[in-house]
Amino acid sequence: MDLASIANQQNKKRDPESIAVKFAIYKSIGDPESIVVRFAIYKSIGDPELRAVRFAIYKSIGVSESIAVRFAIYKSTGDPEFIAVRFAIYKSTGDPESIAVRFALYKSIREPASIAVRFAIYKSIGDPESIAVRFALYKSIGDPESIAVRFAIYKSIGDPESIAVRFAIYESIGDPESIAVRFAIYKSIGDPESIAVRFAIYKSIGDPASIAVGFAIYKSIGDPESIAVKFAIYKSIGDPESIAVRFAIYKSIGDPKSTAVMFAIYKSIGDPESIAVRFAIYKSIGDPESIAVRFAIYKSIGDPESIAVMFAIYKSIGDPESIVVRFAIYKSIGDPESIAVRFAIYKSTGDPESIAVTFAIYKSIGDPESIVVRFAIYKSIGDPELRAVRFAIYKSIGDPESIAVRFAIYKSIGDPESIVVRFAIYKSIGDPELRAVRFAIYKSIGVSESIAVRFAIYKSTGDPEFIAVRFAIYKSTGDPESIAVRFALYKSIREPASIAVRFAIYKSIGDPESIAVRFALYKSIGDPESIAVRFAIYKSIGDPESIAVRFAIYESIGDPESIAVRFAIYKSIGDPESIAVRFAIYKSIGDPASIAVGFAIYKSIGDPESIAVKFAIYKSIGDPESIAVRFAIYKSIGDPKSTAVMFAIYKSIGDPESIAVRFAIYKSIGDPESIAVRFAIYKSIGDPESIAVMFAIYKSIGDPESIVVRFAIYKSIGDPESIAVMFAIYKSIGDPESIAVRFAIYKSIGDPESIAVTFAIHKSIGDPESIAVRFAIYKSIGDPESIAVMFAIYKSIGIQSQ
Repeated sequence: MDLASIANQQNKKRDPESIAVKFAIYKSIGDPESIVVRFAIYKSIGDPELRAVRFAIYKSIGVSESIAVRFAIYKSTGDPEFIAVRFAIYKSTGDPESIAVRFALYKSIREPASIAVRFAIYKSIGDPESIAVRFALYKSIGDPESIAVRFAIYKSIGDPESIAVRFAIYESIGDPESIAVRFAIYKSIGDPESIAVRFAIYKSIGDPASIAVGFAIYKSIGDPESIAVKFAIYKSIGDPESIAVRFAIYKSIGDPKSTAVMFAIYKSIGDPESIAVRFAIYKSIGDPESIAVRFAIYKSIGDPESIAVMFAIYKSIGDPESIVVRFAIYKSIGDPESIAVRFAIYKSTGDPESIAVTFAIYKSIGDPESIVVRFAIYKSIGDPELRAVRFAIYKSIGDPESIAVRFAIYKSIGDPESIVVRFAIYKSIGDPELRAVRFAIYKSIGVSESIAVRFAIYKSTGDPEFIAVRFAIYKSTGDPESIAVRFALYKSIREPASIAVRFAIYKSIGDPESIAVRFALYKSIGDPESIAVRFAIYKSIGDPESIAVRFAIYESIGDPESIAVRFAIYKSIGDPESIAVRFAIYKSIGDPASIAVGFAIYKSIGDPESIAVKFAIYKSIGDPESIAVRFAIYKSIGDPKSTAVMFAIYKSIGDPESIAVRFAIYKSIGDPESIAVRFAIYKSIGDPESIAVMFAIYKSIGDPESIVVRFAIYKSIGDPESIAVMFAIYKSIGDPESIAVRFAIYKSIGDPESIAVTFAIHKSIGDPESIAVRFAIYKSIGDPESIAVMFAIYKSIGIQSQ
């Protein structure tokens, strides 16, 4: 389309001749004589010559003589010569004589000589005489001489010399004599000298004499000297004499001196005499002196005499002095005499003096006499004085006499005075006499006076006399006057006389006047006489007048006389006049006489006139006489004239006489004339005489003439005489002439005489001449005589024409 046509298209006016119709009728779903019809026609949606038709008909689904047809035709979508057809027909799916056809034709998608065809036919799926064909032909998709076929060939995808062919044929998969071939060749994908070939053949998968071959070669993908070959052959998978080979070689991928080789061979997987080898070598990946070798050999996995070796060495990856070695050997996994070794050494990773070693040895996993050792040492990773050591030893896990040790020390991580130590020892896991110790000390991590200590000891887990201690102290984390202490003690968990204590105090975290205290005490969890206390106080967190207190006490959870209290008060968090209070009290949850109260008040959070109140009270949930109230009021949240009220009351949920009310009103949220009201009332849900009403009205949300109303009423859901109504009307949402109405009514769902109607009409949503109507009616769903109708018509909703 030229620029003049585009400009003319953009200047077209609304089109009162346009029409769009959708239609659907359903009769007696599940009846052998039933019929289902869908139909849609669109005319002149931006093109006076356009006609688009969709059609579908289904008759007697599940009957051997049935037929299902889908049809669609599109003409002149911006091109008067264009036609697009889609077609599908299904006859008696599951019948040996059935046929299923899919067809699509596209002509002149902006080119009168083009044609695109897709075709598929299936006959009698599951019948040995059946045929299934998929075919696609494309001609002149940008080139009138081109042809592309699947089953499949592509010519001139941007290059008149190129050819791309894909072909697939499958004959009798599962038959010992079958053959399946996949083939693809590409020539001149931007390079007239290039050739890329992929080939695969499979013959009789599962047959001991079968062979499967995969092959690929690429030449001159941007480099006339390059060659890349991939090869794979598999013969008789599952046969002890089988062999499987994978091979790949790459030369001159941007470097004429480079070579990269990958190799793998597998012989008789599952045979004690088998061998599996993997090998890879890389040379001159940007460095003619470099060499990288990977090697792996596996012999008779699962055999006590087997050996598995992995090896890798890298030299001069940007550093001619460097060497990186990785080594691993495994012998007879599962044998008490076996040994497994892992070793790695790194030298001169940017530092000729550095050395990094990791080492691990495992002997006879599962044997009481076994030993497992891990070791790592790092020296001079940017610091010639540095020494970092990690060590771990485990002996006979599961033996009462066993010991497990972990140790780590770091010195001079940028500070010659620093020392960091971590230590852990475990002896006889599961023994009542167990002692487990963890220890860590940090000194001078940038501060010569600092000290940080962590300590933990556990003795006899599960013993009534058990004690577990955790301790941590931090001094001078940037402040020589500061101190931070954490402490925890646990004694005989699950014993009525036990006690658990947690304590933390922080002083002078940047403020010499500040103090922060946290405390928790638990005594005999599960005992009616127990008490649990939590307490926290914060003073002068940047404000010498401020105070913040949190408090919680719980006594005898589960006792009808119990009480649980939560309390918090905040004063002067940046505002000396402010006060914020939160309060909650719970007494005997589950008792008809109980009461639960939640309360919160906020004053002067940046506004001396403001007040925000939240309130909730619940009394005896589950009692017919109970009442639950929620209330919230907000005033002057940036607007001294505004008020926002929320209210909810619930009385005796589950009682036929109960009532539940929700109410919300908002005034002047940026508009002194506005009002927004939401309302809901529910009475005795589940009672045939009940009524439930929802109502919402919005006025002047930026438009003094506007009104938006939503309404819903439900009466006695489940009663044959019931009625449910939904209604919504919108006027002047940016257009004083507009009106939009939605309506729905349902009467006695499930009754053969019932009717359900949905209706919507929209007028002048930006166009005073427009009208859009949607309509649907359903009568007696499930009745063989019922009828369901859907209908929609749209006229001139911004439609344009000549």
